[in-house]
Amino acid sequence: MKKLIAFLIVLSVLGLTYIYKEDLTRYVVYNFIYTNNKVMESPNAYYKKYNYQFVQDTDSTVPHNKQDILNIIYSGLNRGLDIIEYYCSDKSYNECMDDSKNITSDQDLLSSINDYVHPFNSYTKLSIQTNNLGKVKIEVNKLYDENEINQINQKVDEVIKTIDNNLPIKDKIKAIHDYIINNTVYDTAAKDITNIQNPIYKSQKAYGALIEGKAICGGYSDAAAIFFDRLNIPNYKIASSNHVWNLVQIDNTWYHVDLTWDDPVVNTGENVLLDTYFLISTDQLLSNDTTQHTFNKMYFKEA
Repeated sequence: MKKLIAFLIVLSVLGLTYIYKEDLTRYVVYNFIYTNNKVMESPNAYYKKYNYQFVQDTDSTVPHNKQDILNIIYSGLNRGLDIIEYYCSDKSYNECMDDSKNITSDQDLLSSINDYVHPFNSYTKLSIQTNNLGKVKIEVNKLYDENEINQINQKVDEVIKTIDNNLPIKDKIKAIHDYIINNTVYDTAAKDITNIQNPIYKSQKAYGALIEGKAICGGYSDAAAIFFDRLNIPNYKIASSNHVWNLVQIDNTWYHVDLTWDDPVVNTGENVLLDTYFLISTDQLLSNDTTQHTFNKMYFKEA
């Protein structure tokens, strides 16, 4: 009789285990496997200690709503992580995986998040994997390699030494603005070589602007952002569908700075330096141009 009872108990346990195997698996994964991975890894040297209206820094890797997912992706990029992992383990947030798939397939949204991080932590490609236990893994392919970073940092060090540390922030920004424009020429050939595997210049990066002396808007804006971060000036890049420039904060007010449009290409080949797009408001920006400066105000709320 005792053996029969024991057999029935074992059979019942096996039956319940089979019926509730998915719930049991999730319980084990969330409470014993994922439990040690619920905190974001430490940041690298290029981490920006700023929070914005659109995305904020977080240590957690467990989202409770859609905004948390945006914050986790931003925080992972912002910290310079090569792999960003988070876990849809909040049972009250049933839409977590659907929201994750929608966010990670929205290239415009991801690109906008990328504009908030230091250029050296920005990505050129993201590879996303998910599993049926709620884990999302994002592999980050960085835009800059170590050799480029070292050369750019050396150049930035040289230039920073020439800027008086006692200058007002506006004057420091002007010094950076003028240096980059005076030492960079817009790469007019870039439009013809964008689909070639080995372009002549790295004009889409700060390397093109600061080392090669050739840049398009991505190169100008990355170069400026690197200087602004070095001087602890709150900033991020801001983009339209076909252009990118910088946004900086001075005394709690945000201003646009567009080095590309202040370095126009003229028929005479003369090197021209303008300040038409230097520290201007959004109203001034859109008054000057609406062809390439119309941006998504949901992504770039400070502007």
